[in-house]
Amino acid sequence: MALQEQTVETMVLFIEKANKLTTSRFVQYINDNTKGIQVSWKRGGKPSVDWDAPDGEAVDALVLTLRFFIQANERTSLRSMQNILSDPAISQYWRGRYEKVRDQLNEFLDSSPRQMQVGNGGPAFTRRETMEIFVYGGLAHANQQKRRIFEELKKDPFRFPMFEYNFVDTLNEIVNAVGYLAGICDRELKGKHNVT
Repeated sequence: MALQEQTVETMVLFIEKANKLTTSRFVQYINDNTKGIQVSWKRGGKPSVDWDAPDGEAVDALVLTLRFFIQANERTSLRSMQNILSDPAISQYWRGRYEKVRDQLNEFLDSSPRQMQVGNGGPAFTRRETMEIFVYGGLAHANQQKRRIFEELKKDPFRFPMFEYNFVDTLNEIVNAVGYLAGICDRELKGKHNVT
């Protein structure tokens, strides 16, 4: 049984946009710079945070393409890709891999890194919330509530770099998941369902 035309078109677009992400300057920077984040305190002074963040243009370019995978109204979004499951020709291999990656990524996005605590022991932002604050409050859209949070975070020279670091780390995990799914889409289109 052949895949439905809409399934093929969606997978081809998914692969095309995923390739743009996985070959971006952002990914190249992340692969070349693994220093991490450094926190330091000087006696009598305030703590400081330092890390080698990717340049703003690389992040902006990545986020522009990333919207194809995070906005539910896009047929290539990780949420919308579940519509492909209704195609009777989709293999169990694709179904299983897609569901596993989607579930693992959602679990990751819904987790809260320790350093994302708000105030002293207050609520923590999840990785998903952090991503949405940066994307919809600072980079690509102007959601007023998220914009206010973003601007408030920028005022804190200690916490903002940590939020930025976790945002970049979250983007990297999404790119990895998207790249993997692009590979299984490619296998599905080529009929190599049983390849592990």
